[in-house]
Amino acid sequence: MNIKIITRHFDLTENTRKIIEQKLKKLEKFDHKILNIDLVMDMESSRRKVEIIVKTKKSILKAKSENHNTLTAFNDAFKKIESQVRKLEDKLSHHNE
Repeated sequence: MNIKIITRHFDLTENTRKIIEQKLKKLEKFDHKILNIDLVMDMESSRRKVEIIVKTKKSILKAKSENHNTLTAFNDAFKKIESQVRKLEDKLSHHNE
């Protein structure tokens, strides 16, 4: 699983980058193959925009969030993408039964 983090108009601290990477690696626990995770973080005025794109063998999942705080925006988007990955996992496991 490849993780790519892209920031626009600001730089992430090394500590924040590590926290984000550790959290994204938690998605590996699901059975289906995640090929890539792209995280795009953008700053517009005082708001942080976060988009997480998860590519699997058969699907592309996307989640977006916006907040004043970088980690809060990331956590909101992560909850959304985690929910989508769980739903995909359930769908694939029921389909294979």
